[in-house]
Parts: sequence; C-alpha cells; structure tokens
Amino acid sequence: MFTKILAVVVLLLSCSTLANKIHVKVGAGIRPPFLLADGSGMGPEILNAFNLVQTEFHFELIPVPIGRRTMSLQEGWVDIIMWDNLNWGWDLSSGLLASKPLLHSKDFFVTSLANDKKEQDYFDSFHNKVICAVNGYHYKFLDYQTDYKLLKDKFNIILVRTEEESIKMALYKRCDISVVSQSALNWFYKSNPAQRKALLASNKLDTQYSRNFLVPPYSPISIEELNTIYDKAQKLKLLSPIYQTYGQELQHK
Repeated sequence: MFTKILAVVVLLLSCSTLANKIHVKVGAGIRPPFLLADGSGMGPEILNAFNLVQTEFHFELIPVPIGRRTMSLQEGWVDIIMWDNLNWGWDLSSGLLASKPLLHSKDFFVTSLANDKKEQDYFDSFHNKVICAVNGYHYKFLDYQTDYKLLKDKFNIILVRTEEESIKMALYKRCDISVVSQSALNWFYKSNPAQRKALLASNKLDTQYSRNFLVPPYSPISIEELNTIYDKAQKLKLLSPIYQTYGQELQHK
C-alpha cells in the first residue's frame, strides 16, 4: 500500500514540475532518420536529452506534414521547427532565425547497380531517365521549384513521400535515378548494410546545406537559449550516442 501511495506522490510531483516549465512545441516532418513513421528517431531522442539537461523548458515533438511546415509555424501549431533551413521556402522578412547547425549534409544522385555496369558519366544527363524526388523538397537541379507540374516538359519525375522511399525506388529499379541526402543514405545503409554495394552514388552534388532549428521572434524560447541547451547536452555527451545510432556525424562547432 505504501509503495502505491509513494508512486502516486512521485507522479504528482512530476506533473507539478512539468506544469511549471515553459512548453515548447517542436515541429518536424517524417524524415528518416530524423523522425520515423512510428514516432521514434533522432529528433525525439535529442529533445529528450534537452529535457534532461535543464529545468526551464519542456520540449515536445509535434509531427508536421512537410508541405504544411510553414503554415504550422505561422498558425501556431508549433513554436519552432527542427531539421530545416532558412533557404527552403521561408519568408525571411518575418524575423525567422536559424540555430547553430544540428547537421551538415548534401544531396546527390543514386542509381541501381543491379545487372548494370554504370560509371559516373551515367549522371551527366537526365535525358530519357525517370527521376525520383521527394514531394515538397527543394532541389537545385530543379531550380528549387516545388510545383513539379511546371517541370514536366523538362524532366520525367516520380514523387514519393520520404527519402527512404526514394532510395528504395532506385534500389528496385522503379526509377533510373533518385535524389537523396547523405544523411538519409547513411541511415539506410546503417539499417540495411547488405545494400551498400547495390547503389552507385554520384560524385556530382546537387546541394550542400545545414539542418537547423528555425525560431520565430514570438517563440517562447530564443535562439541563444536553444543553442545553450544544445551545447550543454553535447558537453554532457548525451548527443554523440544518438548521432552514432542513426549513422550521422555530430557537429562540434
């Protein structure tokens, strides 16, 4: 009986402590390995680490459709956005700021090596090739255009929901070439090590970029506070195991 009473007291104290914290809703789209379809991923684990190293804020991840991420911030569904970049369709006049990088990555092209002998010159031209891309993503080779109907005369494009799907489209030869990020491919190989030699990756890059937290001026947390919490979690060595688990490289600056 005493044990049950103690458990209830601990739960009530925990709820009281949580109620006194500033709640920060963090928006993120399903992008393996950052957020997986089952709700797990790097993002939730990093936010859990943030909750452990300080007592002022409580971070909660809110899944947001990729195509509605700007709306989610403007309409208050979320307070800040995770794993994004200021150059990806945001209104910079709104005062939106980027945190220090969570990750540096790059986009390139992959194709299946099954029953084919392909070299780097395969990526020189997209003529008569079916290209797989992720719906809503910004690509340099498409002039950052996300209305793909406007590009149908120049490219034969198949759209999928995630980069994991895009990688599999190339792997199983459902397209000729897929555009993928280094972070997504690292995670795919971490989960499917037997497939490392099944794809040819291009030396040719589409873009290089960072992924950051994006914070509007009306956010309950500032860029400086967010960066300080990140630094504290990193100093306590809570982040490195998370990055390693998902095949990513931790940023040290």
